[in-house]
Amino acid sequence: MHSNPVPMVAADELRRIFPALGPSMAGASFLPRGGNVNSLQPYHALIAAFCRLGGNYLPGTPVTKIGRDGAGFAIVADDE
Repeated sequence: MHSNPVPMVAADELRRIFPALGPSMAGASFLPRGGNVNSLQPYHALIAAFCRLGGNYLPGTPVTKIGRDGAGFAIVADDE
């Protein structure tokens, strides 16, 4: 079995490149030939999971109220 080491980038180097990273970022891996990430795939998966769990996805609808609802939160939008 062939093993390719994955170069790791330390947190201080990441913050030099991306100053907005939060304090919990410990580091990252860097693979020059790792490919591109299609950010729409996880976005669509998140929406699908939200709807499967009973949420209503209403893109472009203004939120009129956010409040506690038991152990969670309830969001009221104009279309509801």
